[in-house]
Amino acid sequence: MSNGNGKTGKQIEQPNNTSWRRRKVGGGDEFAQAIAKIAVAQVCESKGFQGFQQSALETMSDVTARYIMSIGKSANCYANLAGRAECNIFDVIQGLEDMGSAQGFTGASDIDHWLEDSGVVR
Repeated sequence: MSNGNGKTGKQIEQPNNTSWRRRKVGGGDEFAQAIAKIAVAQVCESKGFQGFQQSALETMSDVTARYIMSIGKSANCYANLAGRAECNIFDVIQGLEDMGSAQGFTGASDIDHWLEDSGVVR
């Protein structure tokens, strides 16, 4: 599967109101993008894709990284509301519920609902 031979510190084009502008990816965002690209490419390959354009891979990996960061921010918020400095699995599950995940987490953050019975944890 070809993902386009990306380079470290490359320029990514993003649309502006009237023209394209370029911004530099750097630091931790660059690492997150690289990991997201690998994960997205592996998922696409496992689903039967033979290849795709570099711009499609970058877009899908950007959406994936933003989704994971949003879940993390939400989980961090729930941990802070509970007076904790670190998140636990229940904070992450609540974050997934907030994001509208369709993977069967509905109600899993309730204290009367057992995580083991949700079918997600095996």
